[in-house]
Amino acid sequence: MSSEQAYEVVKDMAKKVSEHINELTGEPDKLYILGGAVRDELMGKTPNDYDLLTTMYYKEYAKLFDTDDIRFRGPRIIVVPVIDGEQYETGCLAKGMDVEDLLYKSDLTMGALAKDVLTGEIVDPFDGIGDINRKVINLTELMKNEMPKGKQPGPVMRCVRFISTFGWPPTKDTMETLKAFAKATKGKLNVSQNEWNKEWGKICKKGVQQDAIKLFKEIGLYDDVKARFLDGKE
Repeated sequence: MSSEQAYEVVKDMAKKVSEHINELTGEPDKLYILGGAVRDELMGKTPNDYDLLTTMYYKEYAKLFDTDDIRFRGPRIIVVPVIDGEQYETGCLAKGMDVEDLLYKSDLTMGALAKDVLTGEIVDPFDGIGDINRKVINLTELMKNEMPKGKQPGPVMRCVRFISTFGWPPTKDTMETLKAFAKATKGKLNVSQNEWNKEWGKICKKGVQQDAIKLFKEIGLYDDVKARFLDGKE
């Protein structure tokens, strides 16, 4: 199934979901596309996949699509309906949460986006659209608070990957935050081998390894990266 066909399936799903009334709130249910897919659309790209989120109560959503494939992942409950032989993981929020609560946990502003599939309305709490238009990489406020404490090494790696692969500069405070992380960890990146392989693989696919290495040096993480992940070589 092509990305264009997958998008039409998502819209069909949204129509079905929106016909139901949420028993708890009395409001029409919504289905959102999250994060990178929204960013890619705004940049004129066809997304490779769609991260979905519904405001529908997870038990009712599972019942709608006659599935018992329900997975619990932190604050999100994942229901996996099968449509025309394709699985579509759909996040359902825990009670008391709304879509902005989830977006608050994002690492980059350009990924902290949610698009209502039916109306096209975009939830954008951190002006991620503005950062996309400005072509800058910007961390969310949560990351700017957490990283100087030496926390969130995975998002540090993702930030390096996006700066390198997009070729967009970080904002001044984002760079300061990355340097503060390195200072707090005494130059240690502290990501797992799996996390490194995932992000470094995407960097290598774009052929921008030297850009990433230059950035690691500027941040203050290069010695650790070189010793742990690059076998002592650039």
